[in-house]
Amino acid sequence: MKKIQSKKLKQYPTEVLQFLEELEVDHSTGEQVSREKLLQSTIKLAVILQNFGITKDDTIGIISLNTWKYIIPIISSFYIGATTTAVNPNLHKDELLHCLKISKPKIIFISKNVLDKIRLLRDELSFLKYVMIFDGDSRQGDEILFKDLLSEYVDCTLFTIHKEKIEEAVMLYSSGTTGYPKGVTLTSDNLKTIINYCSHPEILNMNENSIFLVILPIYHIFGLLLVLSCILDGKRSIILDRFKPEVFLECIQNYKISKLVIVPPIAVFLAKSPLVDKYDITSLEDILCGAAPPWKRNGGNYFGKKTVGRDQTGEIYFKGPAVMKGYKNNEIETSHTIDPQGFLHTGDVGYFDKDGYLYIVDRYHQLSLEDLLLRHPAVKDCGVVGRPDERAGELPTAFIVKQPNVDITEDELIAYIAGL
Repeated sequence: MKKIQSKKLKQYPTEVLQFLEELEVDHSTGEQVSREKLLQSTIKLAVILQNFGITKDDTIGIISLNTWKYIIPIISSFYIGATTTAVNPNLHKDELLHCLKISKPKIIFISKNVLDKIRLLRDELSFLKYVMIFDGDSRQGDEILFKDLLSEYVDCTLFTIHKEKIEEAVMLYSSGTTGYPKGVTLTSDNLKTIINYCSHPEILNMNENSIFLVILPIYHIFGLLLVLSCILDGKRSIILDRFKPEVFLECIQNYKISKLVIVPPIAVFLAKSPLVDKYDITSLEDILCGAAPPWKRNGGNYFGKKTVGRDQTGEIYFKGPAVMKGYKNNEIETSHTIDPQGFLHTGDVGYFDKDGYLYIVDRYHQLSLEDLLLRHPAVKDCGVVGRPDERAGELPTAFIVKQPNVDITEDELIAYIAGL
């Protein structure tokens, strides 16, 4: 492989040139990645993508567990003005097919745990021309190993960066709580706004010695923004492919992690697991928790459209440069979510306190099945879990505690839910 010499990189933006000895560490493979290596790899892949005929009108897909390689096609797509779509690798094949039919990627980069599903679906993906495998040593047919791709000689001397706004820079997917996931499109301006926000010292409290542990999936906006913010701010990050309790704690201890960005189940683990006491995690300075409420608060009636005052609950609307462009090829759902004035209706319920802090306490839209079932006079308590389904991927199953001396049948409850 012919390296791109540093002296030839002076034509690129200065923020891309702040080389560090070690920018990222992929814990699952032990690979240590410098900023220079990342820059060389992303430029080289951008040229390869152009040689494959990928243009600003095309979509590049990534379906993978966390790995340092994940970020390469994302940055490369930014260079050439293409769209990147990041898909949950744990989706059932039918859900995966649904997402890919929304985004229609011409090329996908995958981890080997997704390979069997992609091979089963390949005949239904007429738009897909190339399959790149991040890990593994074997392939079939026209599949390409990522390590072989980057080992080829590529002439990068004529490479130029796409400098215009990208109308669909990234496409992620909704959680699918009300059906199949929807494609959420973000412009390059959306990303710049959010990353600048994440980089603000009062948000992640970054300093020159900050070390982040990336445990959040990069296919989720939370994980994606964390990785991009670390790269642009030159902060070291340790990447885990998934959450494993002992490995998670070992990484905090051995790499002296100072910043954690996590979701509530991991916060509960840190607070209650006896495993935590077996490791030295005193290097931690800040823990940021989001993506779901860490506690539950019972609120009141949130219905209605009036504007509420301080300490009064209501649905939260947002407007500004961080608001998504919309749902891909779904104008109806987009119009239901973003009103004519440009406000995005989050479906979250919250309130401002007297000091101007915003608290999110509940959901307004998309009441859960538990909420709906508990409204039935015969139901004392209930819990809903998912069960695997060949066609739908997952279907809800409810466990019901009946009120004393009340008879209610399964069919009656199903009919009740269907009639709401």
